[in-house]
Amino acid sequence: MDEGEARLERLTELLLALKTGQASPKDHLDELKELVGWRFAPVTALVEADILQEKHEAGEISAEEALSIVQRHADAFPAVPILFIYCSYFSHLTGADDDSVGYMALYKLKSDQVRDSDFGRNEEWEAVMRPFLEKLERDDELLELWPYLDEGCEHLVNHFILQELTDGVLYDDDEWREIILARLEALEPLFLNMLDDQLRLHLITGCYAPAGMHRLIALLGCYKDLSALPALLAALDMCTGQPLVEALLAVVKIGSRYPREVSGELREIASDKEREDSRLAAVEALGMLWKEEGNLDFLQGMIAGWGPDVEDGNHLFRFLVHALLSTGEASAVQAVASALESCRDRLDDHTVFFTEDYLEHRHDMRLGPSLDDIVSEGPEDLLAWPPSDLAWERRRTLTAQREEDLEAMEEEVASAYDLEIVEKMLRQGRNDICACGSGLKFKKCCLPRLEEIRDRLAMGEEVKVEKSTFALLVEDLQLYALLPSVQAERPRAVEEFFAPLGRTWLEREPVFGGLSEKDIFEDWFQLARPLDHCGKTVVREMLEANEKAYDPPALALLRGLADSRFSVYEVQEAVPGKELTLRDIFRGEDIRVRERTASRELVKWDLVATRVGWVGDHHEIMGLSFLVPRRYLKPLEDFVARVSRDMPGKKLSDRLDFFLQRRGYLVFCQVAKLFAEEPMPVSITAEGDEVALCTAVFDVEDAEEARRRLSSHPYIEDLGSKRGVRKFAWYLSRELENELRRGEHVGPQNRARTFSISPKGITEEQEEAEKSKGNVMRAFGSLELRGKKLTFEAQSLQRLEAGKKELSQLLAGVATHRVDSIMDQEALLGEAWRKRGEPKSMSRDSASTAAPLPLKDIPEGSIRKAFDEMLEKTYGNWLDEPLSCLGGKTPRQAAKTARGRELVNRLLKDYENMAERQRREGTPAFDFSRFRRELDIWP
Repeated sequence: MDEGEARLERLTELLLALKTGQASPKDHLDELKELVGWRFAPVTALVEADILQEKHEAGEISAEEALSIVQRHADAFPAVPILFIYCSYFSHLTGADDDSVGYMALYKLKSDQVRDSDFGRNEEWEAVMRPFLEKLERDDELLELWPYLDEGCEHLVNHFILQELTDGVLYDDDEWREIILARLEALEPLFLNMLDDQLRLHLITGCYAPAGMHRLIALLGCYKDLSALPALLAALDMCTGQPLVEALLAVVKIGSRYPREVSGELREIASDKEREDSRLAAVEALGMLWKEEGNLDFLQGMIAGWGPDVEDGNHLFRFLVHALLSTGEASAVQAVASALESCRDRLDDHTVFFTEDYLEHRHDMRLGPSLDDIVSEGPEDLLAWPPSDLAWERRRTLTAQREEDLEAMEEEVASAYDLEIVEKMLRQGRNDICACGSGLKFKKCCLPRLEEIRDRLAMGEEVKVEKSTFALLVEDLQLYALLPSVQAERPRAVEEFFAPLGRTWLEREPVFGGLSEKDIFEDWFQLARPLDHCGKTVVREMLEANEKAYDPPALALLRGLADSRFSVYEVQEAVPGKELTLRDIFRGEDIRVRERTASRELVKWDLVATRVGWVGDHHEIMGLSFLVPRRYLKPLEDFVARVSRDMPGKKLSDRLDFFLQRRGYLVFCQVAKLFAEEPMPVSITAEGDEVALCTAVFDVEDAEEARRRLSSHPYIEDLGSKRGVRKFAWYLSRELENELRRGEHVGPQNRARTFSISPKGITEEQEEAEKSKGNVMRAFGSLELRGKKLTFEAQSLQRLEAGKKELSQLLAGVATHRVDSIMDQEALLGEAWRKRGEPKSMSRDSASTAAPLPLKDIPEGSIRKAFDEMLEKTYGNWLDEPLSCLGGKTPRQAAKTARGRELVNRLLKDYENMAERQRREGTPAFDFSRFRRELDIWP
């Protein structure tokens, strides 16, 4: 047994003895400190905390002294939750219960879950500490910094700031930033210890870095303190993503003050072939610190001795190219040119293009930040909210670019078939039209291929999904956009993108149609914005540079993409699986598009924002696409007309073309804005009052008497009892309806009146007679009698009050009103409305199919007749109903003027679009063409 194994075995033995009480912490503390090392250092702090507990109980130390010591342990190991229970406990013993609650809040924030074993460490804790935890459960605000700012101790407040930054919490609040900036000196050791703790946890458990880890690292770099270097170098080794990027920048900041010490460490990392991401980051850092003696020679030596035998060899070559050429030194240029000449045959194509591009454009571009840019960055820049994408692009390193690319690759949908999905696809009828859109029967099209794939999957073989030519071209375009001359323009492109928006950050989460502003920016940057160095778009430059590399079909697609025009198109006709006829709503042009996938998804009068390009002998939809709700058509037209007037060009058509090609992304931003600002629709009752879920609870003294009285009410029907719960239906009477309709209301009232007689016990003849008068059976509310409790539910506050009044009279002496519960529409639906669905983006390579749900055991003819009657009742009199969108006129009246006919035509398109989608989904739909014939209004 070697020394390391012996130490681990002794540590395990000692910890078990301490846990079972067979050994005393006091007697073994020194030995424990010697055994644990860096990885398990928090163990000694926990043992010392236990010793403090014993000493306090024995009267050997005061609560104040014990609190001071455990606070120092919490400073040293801020990611260890239990230490904050000790802080909470001793704070309570000193009489500082507010601090005690705060420390318990920190424990809760730091723990994945509250563990009973944490409270079993001491008999008093269950009785003393649990109430604080329960208080936090009742009041979420106590889990934030603000309640403790005025009353809490400095130590507590500092740890709240630390925890919120670690968790990625940022406030759009100047006071919050000022609080942190004023405490930077006290926070520095906490930042360093938290980083150390998080690295330790990652090493032991493999857990992910917390959301705010990158900001902690960035703030730590602002101190430029050499003592932070070991932890930051460890972060280079252990972190990925943004924490790795910030660790690189933080190391460079320290290197600006201590270049010799930092450069020595970086050269050691860069020389180690076993290192991966950290080796690349070290090379980039050395390029920023190239003026330190030995760094430039080291980098030139590395590229001269480069070989493809190391992992990520091509990445290493590109990082060396960047590090050397960013110095601007003639010797560095010569070293790169020589390495390219000698290594060309061993480099991949992208690395060759990258190097050639960098060499060609090195004089008129700068890729990545300079040392001065990084060093001038202060804590106030890193605490800005929302974080500035413009600032990020200016500090975007090659390491950041690589991490973003790796993240995008990880998020890419798995490109392999799934057996369950293939089985589902095979359930399609053999003689049905194939879902792929070919127009052939399933058995003559995709069935044989899917059966082969199923058999291969059943044998455990992985079957890859073949990417389309277009998808492969898009991958090539994304790779081409990584060339230095293109990436160097990103900061200017971001600035241009933001100029009309009046802000400096991109929404990275989907904001509309499943697309984010980041998606729209990348699409615009690659397809629409001319590059400053050549005046061509990225896709055009790629086409001209690689024209001979593609076969004719791929070249036709690439040309179509380069020449494509963006607009919003209205679907005039859709032939599923074959083609679409589109009308450009801004240019007024009709285009026939060959499109298999979108033609199955789109229906007549849909609005789709997309690019259309000429491919060989036909048009195709290209690039990102998203549906535009028809209700946004008029405000969108007004927006484009207003904004395009200020674009360059002599003629209005020229200005419109410039807007759509160069500023077309604003269409997406405007649609997303309309969607976000759309007010939640207000549902109203037949009396015109806002719908709300209202409940009144009554205490019942005599349940049987209450049942009897309720059953005797002419408009309350006993529905029977089940499992001890008796339910009643309460119908709306004509008298009560008249009372509810009086006065002011938030919305219009339904013209149909409730039955003039009670529906309770009504005959079929009486019901038909009421319906023939246009009356409807209308519920007033519902009642539920459960033991000694009666609950009345109604759909508006007005109905609730009217029902309570009548029940108080009906059940006088039997039931007493106790409490009301009211949930308005914001409470009921607000969150769902904010997260509501919206039209999805469309892909060239995706397909969707929908099938109507069958109604079993009901004759198809009866179903069709019932739907037709319902649709006729809903829309049959539409021509003669006054509409607010027509200024109170009926469609028939509005159709007497040219402007009115245009408005009616748009309304009919809206209805026809809805009906066409219903037909596509197999649902019965109303035929609105009869209104067009009657009014002689045609699209």
